[in-house]
Amino acid sequence: MKLSICTDVMGDLSFTDMLDKCVALVVEGIEMTGGGWSPAPHFRADELLADKGC
Repeated sequence: MKLSICTDVMGDLSFTDMLDKCVALVVEGIEMTGGGWSPAPHFRADELLADKGC
């Protein structure tokens, strides 16, 4: 069995702290919501879409 998590449950953590916590919990899959409804700061579709370097 593999453990995965939706990052909304760690919305109070920065991206780096959230990843560190996932590593400590031995989480193997991370879902970062990108529909624009999530208050979690981990995925910002508007910033990625505006980045011409991607």
